[in-house]
Amino acid sequence: MSDYNLKYIKYKTKYLELKGGGLLFKQINLKAVKVNGLALKYLSKDAKADEDIVLAAVTQNGLALKFASDKLKANKKIVLVALSQNLLAFNFVPDKVRKADDIALVYNKLYFITYANDSNIRKTFIYGDQYYSLYGVKDVILAMVIQDGKLLEYASDKLKSDREVVLAAMNQNELALRYASDKLTSNREFVSEAVSQNGIAYLYASEELQLDPFIIAQYKAYLITNAKIPYVRKDFIIYLKEKKNLNNKLNTDKEVMLAMVKQDGLMLEYASNELKLDIEVVLAAVKQNGLARRFASNNIMKTI
Repeated sequence: MSDYNLKYIKYKTKYLELKGGGLLFKQINLKAVKVNGLALKYLSKDAKADEDIVLAAVTQNGLALKFASDKLKANKKIVLVALSQNLLAFNFVPDKVRKADDIALVYNKLYFITYANDSNIRKTFIYGDQYYSLYGVKDVILAMVIQDGKLLEYASDKLKSDREVVLAAMNQNELALRYASDKLTSNREFVSEAVSQNGIAYLYASEELQLDPFIIAQYKAYLITNAKIPYVRKDFIIYLKEKKNLNNKLNTDKEVMLAMVKQDGLMLEYASNELKLDIEVVLAAVKQNGLARRFASNNIMKTI
């Protein structure tokens, strides 16, 4: 609303106060602040001390708290509404009220949700011990992991078991699943959903689920489709090295290894001994990178 309109409200309400007064005057004031909460500035002292009028004003614009009576500036209900509408309203909250646990909690919650996209704010959240209580607040953690999935590490145990939070973290950083609870990484439905979102989730599933034929098929499809992506090949190598005792490793799968060596011939190093004897796989690897011949079986190299 322009300054002109605010001034019009100022004079109009003064006129109505003199001519009408009472209930009519209050209704006009309510209408004015619902259009622009800052119109509270131009209302009478009585209007600024009227809870209904001030509540309507801060609902429309939290900064209208500045013009409320001292008593209503200390009204927690009004303060919470003002903060929800505009965090800067905190500047007009009396010190005594600011220090109240419930007000401080709401302010900190809204502050971190609002400014979660600022990396410095996220660092403050991590290293400020006074914010530990917020690690269990879903809205706050969601806002944080959407910006940086690794911050799932700081979530409460309950939220590390929350599907929505963990998937949001994974969507931002595929490695975030390492911080998820065992309850989730052992849940077949969740792991299947996570792997369909990003195949790397397979690496953090429970060993039991890593042997599940359906989950394996999902990861296999992911590897074949995304073999051209360097970090997918890198994570595949990590998987092969870390899961030494895991049966049915996918380096024994010809389709997977063909997709890998066609993108990087040196991936032949990680193929099973059987596939290092497979002429189609070896030729594809050597074609991509001549140095791959060092990883092929001596017997197969004699036939090339």
